[in-house]
Formats: sequence, C-alpha cells, structure tokens
Amino acid sequence: MGVSVAATAETVDERGDVLLARLDRVRAELDRARTLADVGAILEDVGRLRRYAAVAKWARDEQNRIARVWFLAQRRAGQLLAPGPDAIERQRSGQYLQKSRNGTFVQPPTIAELGLTKRQSSDWQLYARISERQFLAMLDEIADAWRLTASRLNAAIDLASGTARPRPSKADPDDDAPASRQHFDVWSFKFADAWGGMPGFFGRMAPQVVENLFWLWTEPDDQVVDPFAGSGTTLDIGCRMGRRVWASDLRPVRKDVPIAAHDITTGWPSGAPERADLIFLDPPYWKQAAGRYSDDPADLGNQSLDGFMASWRAVLDACVPHLAPGGRLAFIVSPTQDGDRVVDHAFEMYRACLDAGLVAERRVIVTYQTQQATGQHVLWAREHRKLLKLYRDLVVMGRR
Repeated sequence: MGVSVAATAETVDERGDVLLARLDRVRAELDRARTLADVGAILEDVGRLRRYAAVAKWARDEQNRIARVWFLAQRRAGQLLAPGPDAIERQRSGQYLQKSRNGTFVQPPTIAELGLTKRQSSDWQLYARISERQFLAMLDEIADAWRLTASRLNAAIDLASGTARPRPSKADPDDDAPASRQHFDVWSFKFADAWGGMPGFFGRMAPQVVENLFWLWTEPDDQVVDPFAGSGTTLDIGCRMGRRVWASDLRPVRKDVPIAAHDITTGWPSGAPERADLIFLDPPYWKQAAGRYSDDPADLGNQSLDGFMASWRAVLDACVPHLAPGGRLAFIVSPTQDGDRVVDHAFEMYRACLDAGLVAERRVIVTYQTQQATGQHVLWAREHRKLLKLYRDLVVMGRR
C-alpha cells in the first residue's frame, strides 16, 4: 500500500490544499490497513507532513487535521498490537501464532523487533480499547480549543477514566530506549536499519547511531540542530523519538523533509533556533568523500587537510555560542588512510573543540555495518604490515 504524502511535500507552501487532499486518501487507507507495516508507512508519511506543517507555521486547524490522522493511525496500530481474535488465529506448542498474508502462521514480532517502546505500545493499545466514537469525540473536543497533542489526548483519557496512568520519568530509563540501545562504549550493529534517511545514500548514518545518541544525551522535546543533515536521518529519528530537529546542509538532497540550504562554515543559519540542546556534526570525512557530495570547493570533502581543519574551526565558531546551558556538541568522523599515513581526524578535531571552550564527555567507537575492505586490501595490509580501519569515532563534548 502506499499513498505517500512525502511525494509532493516540496510544494507545501504553495499547494497545502493538495497535500491535505492527499492526507484524506491516507486516512482512507487506515480502514484497510492489515499489518503494522501498513500502519507504519502511514505514520511515516503523516509524520513528515506534521514536520512540514510545523516549520511552515500552518494554522492550528490544519495542524490539528494532520494530528487527527496521526492519532487514528496510532489507534489502528494498537488494534493490531493487541492480542485477540483479530490478531491471533491459533495457539501451537504453547505459543501464539499470527496469520500472515500468505496464510501461513508465524510468531508475532516482539515490541523491540518492531522498534517500539513499551510506552508507545501501551498508549496505542489503550487508544484501541476506546470506542471509535468516543475517541473521535475526544480528538474533536481538544482540537476545538487547543493544538492536538499526545499529552492533551492522554490527559483527556485519564480524565474520562478517572485514573492517572504513570508517565515516563528518568527513573524509568527503559521507556524511551530504542530497541538498538547500547550499554558499552563500542557500538556495533549487524546492519543499518532501513527506516531513517535514504538507504543507499553515500555517507548515510545508520539510524541506530542517532537513536542511541538521542537516548543517551537528550530528553524528549529537546532541540537538536544538524548542520550536515545529508539524507535526513536525524529528522526521521527525531520525529520518532520526540526530539525537535532543525537541519541544514550545503546541498540538501531530500525534498520531503525540511532541510535548509546553508554552509555552516559561514555562520549560524538565520532560520535555526537560537539555542540547541544538542548540535550533531557529521561532516564529510575529508578526502574519503572527495567529489561524492558535490564539486563545490566549500565542501569539506574537496579541501586540503589544512583547509578541512580551517573549515572545522569555522564550524565550531558558528555552533558553540548557540549551545544551550548544559547543551552538548557531538561529532562523528572516521580516520583517513592517506597513502602510508593514517590521519586520525578525531584527535585533531578534538583539539579544536578544546580551543573552542569545550570539554570531553565521552568517546564512543562506532563500527561499520558493511565491509570496508576487499580481499586485495587485506593482502596489501598483510604484505605491508598495516592496519585497516573498521570504525568511526563519536565524540560528545560539553561546555566548560
């Protein structure tokens, strides 16, 4: 199934009425959604439109119209998550099996495998237990007076039921944790999730890296700024995890998410938030990215090593003054094999961060998900007694 709001999102300012008409088609698809994958695709599309509506400052009524479909999709997901006669067909060997589209019976995926938190699963199933008529009435009542948000909807449900459900807190760290969460300072993922960014895009950041960065060093509703947005992974994960992400890039490639065109080496973007709780920097890894993003001399991948470091210092000059109190700046980079020498960018970039008034909080080794060396590379390394790289450095800095 696939009605894609994203397909025409670039026209949001001029043709908002067209986008909202497509939203009606997406709403109709909900009634025919049979799997969580179907609903997930709808949530992804509607989530992108929600971000555009917020950035474009659409009127409250239009934003509420989008939010209405958002919460109805969550209610539909709750119906599919809830065990019952519609979801579970039979029990075999003490385990419930779910009927797939081809008529076979399979073990339903776990919440973690679906990429959901326990809070999402609990809330969505609660929505599903409310009659559709009552649920729509709640949405309408909230939308008549305020902007439709999850906190207001949950408060209305609590009021109607006469109970107060526990809310996430820092004492409940599992609630916001991604399924990919890491507990050590070496992060390794078998593969990069397909959801988040553009699969196949050169330099695409594995979504799990962003998930863990957000989980460990931000809180829901924190402001994140990403000046090297690339294929928009931080925007997608921010929407999923409730972080507010503002993004820019020298040459944006995606049209379905709001990525401003800006060269961060020239200063802080005029449209960016004044303060950021986290600034995430994933620049081109010097000559590893030469010509891969553009032929622009301002592209850090097309510069000499001295030029690369000068640009990096300009990036810090632009970003550091805009860190919120207690905010953090994180960067990720990989060493470059330059002939017989290895340029360890993390050390040089770290020194520049110290000069800019930052202090180190944590260094994480992030291994690559795909093979970075061929058999010929390995033979060369053996013959010349050299080491081949398999990792990137993720460095998290704070203000003094």
